[in-house]
Amino acid sequence: ENVASELDSLLGRLERYEMEMEDYHTKLSMWDSTRENERRRLLLEEAEDKQHDGVWIDEKRGFLDKLISRKRRANIEPGVGRWVSYLNRERKLDNLVGQKPVAPVAPKGLYLYGNVGSGKTMLMDMFYGATEGVIKHRRRFHFHEAMLEIHDHMHDVWKRRDDGKSMESSAFSWISGLPFDAKIKEWLIGEEKYKQDKHQKHILLAVADKFLVDRQANKCGASILCFDEIQTIDVFAIVALSGILSRLLSTGTVLVATSNKAPEDLNQIHYYWPTNPDTRSMFEAMWHDITNQTGGNITAVTIPVMFGRSIEIPQSCSGVARFDFEYLCGR
Repeated sequence: ENVASELDSLLGRLERYEMEMEDYHTKLSMWDSTRENERRRLLLEEAEDKQHDGVWIDEKRGFLDKLISRKRRANIEPGVGRWVSYLNRERKLDNLVGQKPVAPVAPKGLYLYGNVGSGKTMLMDMFYGATEGVIKHRRRFHFHEAMLEIHDHMHDVWKRRDDGKSMESSAFSWISGLPFDAKIKEWLIGEEKYKQDKHQKHILLAVADKFLVDRQANKCGASILCFDEIQTIDVFAIVALSGILSRLLSTGTVLVATSNKAPEDLNQIHYYWPTNPDTRSMFEAMWHDITNQTGGNITAVTIPVMFGRSIEIPQSCSGVARFDFEYLCGR
């Protein structure tokens, strides 16, 4: 009853917060659009200056023109020039457009923990169902589903980074029709790519921003994120969830999560080392304890995983799997 009352109270606060977030998203969209337009305007001004000043040498020009151009080009910073021009441009944009809109103060979310079968997921799902028609931006994940999507987004980010067809990218397509020399266009593409790389330097931030998007419903933003059976089963989960959830919370997302573990117990990971008869016995005892709790039979199964692949699981029991190191290395 106490949990249901807290969830009902949170729903009431979210109705007001949703209106504030709608206003915030409108302002943020306008700010992003204005800043991008101003950024391109500044880039074009710089490109025009470079073309008029003859920064790059036309081999058909006379000796005196080439000499003057070389002297001008010597003033350009070879190694840090792009970094300096990027920072200067960002400062100008801050002055022209102003600071980024600040998200409204979000209501505090809820973290529900308790034993299996105590009703955590049922209550959270009832709460999530009650937000329909009230909260426009909302998502509901099971932990494993979320981790698969995180891996998927990371794969997309890395794939884009490895894609060498920058001229064909929509981010650079606006440059191709500009009335500039090939060298000037090459410089513009370099500036655009540098900006893109700077924004994607911290991959978890890029993944977190994509995590806000409901690709099936084609909706952006997440005023409320429901996370079922959250856990930190390995170092990757700890690092990824820490970075992504920090980003989500800092951008106004309200988190409602369920877990079988208290918050202070989330990071407890068991290591059995060194490998000797005692640690092997401890591991076997843990395995039998877990499988006995699930009450299922230990079987071998093959399951589909991401990117059209499948994986053979030599021993599994009701969602619990066991592998040896050599088997995993061979995959």
